[in-house]
Amino acid sequence: MSKKKLVGLLAVAAFSLNAVTVAFAQDFAWVDTEDYGRVLVIEDTRLNKFDVAAPVAIYYTYHSVVNDDATVQEVPDGIELLAIDPETNQGHLVLAADLTALQSLISGEVETVAAGGYSLHYSSGYFWVTAPPDAEGKVYSFTWANETFAAG
Repeated sequence: MSKKKLVGLLAVAAFSLNAVTVAFAQDFAWVDTEDYGRVLVIEDTRLNKFDVAAPVAIYYTYHSVVNDDATVQEVPDGIELLAIDPETNQGHLVLAADLTALQSLISGEVETVAAGGYSLHYSSGYFWVTAPPDAEGKVYSFTWANETFAAG
């Protein structure tokens, strides 16, 4: 291999490595926790950010409200689940629960909000999400305290 080709390949490799590092730095962060020490998290506002291998990303949705003093406040108004493709790591929307659906869930009017094998549940102050079984038959579940939404 000629020196010119080798230099060109090294430049491409260095550029590619730099691009991966930049993408990694933008999406992930190391966080010190009391229970587990230093752990990697996904920094994109997902609720299950500590589970970097989760097959689903869980997000609150928001709408903007202009207050009397003209300041803008983001108010939570729903929960969305994005299934993560294990080959591309890209997410696609599989379930969207608006405020009305969440209030029905919290008040007990409905037991679950579900779509495409994904489900959102509520009981005793906690939400939990379950995903359909993966190729090995494992079912993903994530639980968190409801500190955001009130019943109707």
